[in-house]
Amino acid sequence: PRPPTYTILPYTRLFPSAILGAFIIATKIVDLEGVAEVLKERLPERTLDLNLMAINKTAQLTKIKRKRKT
Repeated sequence: PRPPTYTILPYTRLFPSAILGAFIIATKIVDLEGVAEVLKERLPERTLDLNLMAINKTAQLTKIKRKRKT
């Protein structure tokens, strides 16, 4: 069966980009601006905006709950 699509993911090929947005927020290994710059160099212009939209939207929606130190 086909995986569900969501309003933030108009095309299922954007799923890896959406996951990248959450990964950026969760790990803080890289920042959104740095990833955007790399993607601008590597992705075709016709898909760049959709991929950046997916990354930014999931980054906005990602909430990380960390355990408090006691």
